[in-house]
Amino acid sequence: MSQQNRIWLKASTILVIVFLLGIVTGGALDGLYRSKAKTLVAPYNKIDTTDHLGSLKQDLNLSPEQVSAMQKILTEMRQDYKTLCAGVRPKYETLREQGRAKMRQLLSIEQQKLFDMVITKEECNCPYLNKQ
Repeated sequence: MSQQNRIWLKASTILVIVFLLGIVTGGALDGLYRSKAKTLVAPYNKIDTTDHLGSLKQDLNLSPEQVSAMQKILTEMRQDYKTLCAGVRPKYETLREQGRAKMRQLLSIEQQKLFDMVITKEECNCPYLNKQ
């Protein structure tokens, strides 16, 4: 094998190794990025009162009576939060629609169509907008 062929073989081998390392590194970084993104934009995660109460029970060494009383309080709080959200939701919706109308004014007809599709998709994926 000539000197030139050996150099070409070494260069090709190094190139393949670098390429494969790039694939592995890219895959690892992509997995890390996606897992981080999932935790940041996790689906609506209403506090699971059972888990929360279980943590309180263990951390505070609660008696069965205390657990029962806290469960009742948490249930009442959940209902109060729902009532509060229902009262605020119309104003929130109004403000949101006003903002969207201002944004639409900046867009071309084609951009407005795309904007409306994005907004519809966001609303479908937004568990906070539990339309009642």
